[in-house]
Amino acid sequence: MLTGEIREGFEPDQVRQWLAQALKIPLANASALLAGRSRCIRRNLTEQDATRYLKLFQSKGVGVRLSLSPVSAMTARGQTVPLSSDTQVVDTRFFQGDITAKPAWHFQILAAVLSGTVTTVICGVYLLLMLACFAGGLHFIVNAALSLDDAPTAYVFVLHLISGLFLLSLFGLLLRPVFAQQNPQRISLEVDPAKQARLVQFVNDTFAQVGAPAPDKILVNYDTEVTAEFSCPPFRPKQGSVSVTLGMPLIANIRTPQLAAFIAHEASMMRPPMLAWLFGVVKRVRHRFDDCAENQDLWSRRLDAWDLDQASAVKGFFVSALATLNHYSALVFKPFSIALNSAGAMANRYLVNAADFYAAHLVGSKAIVESFRELSITHHALHQAEERMFGQVGERQLVNNLPALVHHFAAGLSPRDLREIEDAMNRADTKRDYDYPSDRSRIIFAEDLDASGQCCVDYPAAELFTNIGVLNEQVTLLYYGNLQIPFAPLDLVDVHRLASLADKDMKREQLSTQYFNNWFDPDIFWKIPAPTAVQNLNAKQRRHWLNELVAEIRHTTPDYLQLVASEQKLLTTLVNYAFVSQVRKAGYKLTAADTGLSEAQLKTLDETYAQHRAEYNHFQSRLGRFREVMGTRLFLAVSLHPDAAKRKVGVMLLQMLATLNQHSERLTSLQVRVAYLPKLAVRERDKKEDAHGKRIQRIMADVARYGAGALNSLTQFKCTFNNAHENLAQFVAAHMKQSATLDAPKPLETVAYFTEINHGLAESNRMINHQIAMIAMESELLNKITPVRLATA
Repeated sequence: MLTGEIREGFEPDQVRQWLAQALKIPLANASALLAGRSRCIRRNLTEQDATRYLKLFQSKGVGVRLSLSPVSAMTARGQTVPLSSDTQVVDTRFFQGDITAKPAWHFQILAAVLSGTVTTVICGVYLLLMLACFAGGLHFIVNAALSLDDAPTAYVFVLHLISGLFLLSLFGLLLRPVFAQQNPQRISLEVDPAKQARLVQFVNDTFAQVGAPAPDKILVNYDTEVTAEFSCPPFRPKQGSVSVTLGMPLIANIRTPQLAAFIAHEASMMRPPMLAWLFGVVKRVRHRFDDCAENQDLWSRRLDAWDLDQASAVKGFFVSALATLNHYSALVFKPFSIALNSAGAMANRYLVNAADFYAAHLVGSKAIVESFRELSITHHALHQAEERMFGQVGERQLVNNLPALVHHFAAGLSPRDLREIEDAMNRADTKRDYDYPSDRSRIIFAEDLDASGQCCVDYPAAELFTNIGVLNEQVTLLYYGNLQIPFAPLDLVDVHRLASLADKDMKREQLSTQYFNNWFDPDIFWKIPAPTAVQNLNAKQRRHWLNELVAEIRHTTPDYLQLVASEQKLLTTLVNYAFVSQVRKAGYKLTAADTGLSEAQLKTLDETYAQHRAEYNHFQSRLGRFREVMGTRLFLAVSLHPDAAKRKVGVMLLQMLATLNQHSERLTSLQVRVAYLPKLAVRERDKKEDAHGKRIQRIMADVARYGAGALNSLTQFKCTFNNAHENLAQFVAAHMKQSATLDAPKPLETVAYFTEINHGLAESNRMINHQIAMIAMESELLNKITPVRLATA
């Protein structure tokens, strides 16, 4: 068997030419045999001939391995299968050997007993509670009717009637899990076995290895995981069917041993059918109670939709009251949900261990560990791909092949991204689902098994598919359909073009990171000095000052990074205190439960608020000093550039940065007030605190005025980095859905407008800094300025 690899120390071209001559095949076919995919080129060889082939091919640089295979009765031992040509490439078995080890017997038994018992008890308590409410409600209603013949009638009638209506209302709310619809399933595409025979055989062989019947259907979708589902008629698990769903973005990034591990894990949960049916029922019951406890069921979604509709005052009042009652009724289902989830987590620990046991003994513990790592990498790459398509500029850039784009980002992850992924796994922050054990605990379990596994073919999992490109494009269309994104097929961007644009952006990001020494963030705007600050300095003095600034940046980078990391905590604390202070200024009272503050903090609110405000102002002052240092460095570097044309472009970019900084500071002055604006609006609406009205209107007016001023000011600058927009204001506006002229603004619309315009300014800041960093870096190199060594964040 050719492993598809070229041995170290050999020239690839020479190896390909020798292989083509030895096998008497074209050079292109020889190159295909060395493309990383394992292929069998000779069968039924004697041990002596096989050893001779092994030594010959390895001496020429071709990777080869020997594999034992059953001898066909139709072929005499020691003879080669007759070939229609000099060489015929065929596939072999996917696994050499069978799994003989079995997990501990109590794993699945304990999982079944625990989940089944708890679910039965919880459902029994739930049914008894429903019956008690219904019977009690009818009892009080009947007593109310009978009390009309007795005296005193009014008191008894009203008391019984209210009690009966309350219990019947509670009974109606308790029906929510019964009528709760399951969340819509992800759209999938069924694989045609005739067109994907190789894939079907691989999946069937993997199921057979763990003793599970072959799946009835194989599906593919746009997810990043492999799942299996058991379905059957009610209470007839023996007539059930199994379907396997493969996530194509994951397929694009893993190899066959990792895919076999994922499939084996799912296949082991499908045996025996009775347990697969039991776990499916338990999972559906748990999800129904979860949806009701989190107000994600059908009733909640419809009531929220009705509450948002414009309606008459009377209808709006009743719908709002019903929605509020429905919202708080979720507290009734919290205990059921917590009990079911706790039991589910404990049961899943045993069930998952049993499934991982089979997977580890099929492909080995190392392949299991690698599969978790590749899964986390795929999740991260999918997030980057979605950011590229939806989060870069105002208009979307929808790719025509999502799995290929995910693979591109996964292959190009930076060492920093990989380190963050490893850290998240080591902290046990990653898991497949909320009721699953963490990936870290599963890795520890697999490593403790120290299983070597069966001999499994090892090549990219994508090679199991025929015409995978077409399949990926179909899956991509399903992805957009699930998100309900309207699009025209002709508007989709070719994956190679979008990947090329992403690579260019990545190189610009790396250049900015290197030049700004990890200081740059799109939300941080440099303070550009006035021209009068340097106009009286000659070139030698400017170089000296620039060297001093570069040295200061080099030595203060740790302090700067630490300062920036502390902003979020300071801002969150200040917003909370500012909100409490504003409510008190309006003449209303707040309890400790409303604010999250202790009684002691409420008593000293004014002093503590002043202290936190002073701390945040000090933070802004220190950050402003750092921003001024970097802005001055840019100004000096641009002014020292020997090329007049580039110096002119640099000056224009500096003017843009100065204007962006000016408007960013004005909007930042509203940051705290905008942060507590939704809370004020809620108190005005729900608690009828009308005194907040003027403050709310003033904040919304300031946001609209500052935003309009920023857009008007940016119209004077040409957009130098995006040809689709004539000026900088249009580029910023492309990131906004809300209008700057709000006739009757609402608090949430104002918050959205504030967020969007800040995002547009930040994106402009990012692109301009990429451009000016190239000019400034070239200038510093030509002027022999000591470079800043790249600091680690």
